[in-house]
Amino acid sequence: LAYDWIYAVTKIEFDRKIKIRNGVINMCEAIIQMQNSSRNEGFKIGNNEGIQIGKTEGIRIGEMRGKTKGIEIVRNQELRKIAVKLLVSGFSREDVANFLRDFKHLS
Repeated sequence: LAYDWIYAVTKIEFDRKIKIRNGVINMCEAIIQMQNSSRNEGFKIGNNEGIQIGKTEGIRIGEMRGKTKGIEIVRNQELRKIAVKLLVSGFSREDVANFLRDFKHLS
């Protein structure tokens, strides 16, 4: 009865993956092959999840680096504008350089 139930529930699994010898299924071999099949399936699922997590994390890191780089570029452009205005206002190059150096240390 147990054999009939197992066979009915897992017939497709047995037919695909289990060797049948003279019409008798070697249950130890069946269990080992099913465990290997489950392990392989688990590996595939884990591998796919790992790839997906890696892609998502990579996109996040890329976005953060892009934002940071964009902020730096804008900030540097603003500092250049300020430096030009200071020079036009009559400040010496040395004073402007000191101001920019001090400003970068503050931020």
